[in-house]
Amino acid sequence: MNTFVIPIMLDRLGWVTFILFGVFNIIAIPVIYYIYPEVAGKTLEEVNLLFTSDSLLAKENVKEYHRLISEAGGNVAVATRRLLDIVDQGM
Repeated sequence: MNTFVIPIMLDRLGWVTFILFGVFNIIAIPVIYYIYPEVAGKTLEEVNLLFTSDSLLAKENVKEYHRLISEAGGNVAVATRRLLDIVDQGM
């Protein structure tokens, strides 16, 4: 799409094309900051839990996951399986 659209935009709008794309990027910043969850410093299992929940804010899933890890003696696979079983039963 970009290959076809950008040359036409540059021909008709000139340098305004770059301003337009800049405005789209500025609009995207708060959307990404407030809607997409932060995954830095999280394990793959915790990231999976963020996207498993129906809720946008899945903090309760992560809290329950950490509780299950301590119950499982630090075994991440067992804790994840137990939590996903709980989530599946709730649906």
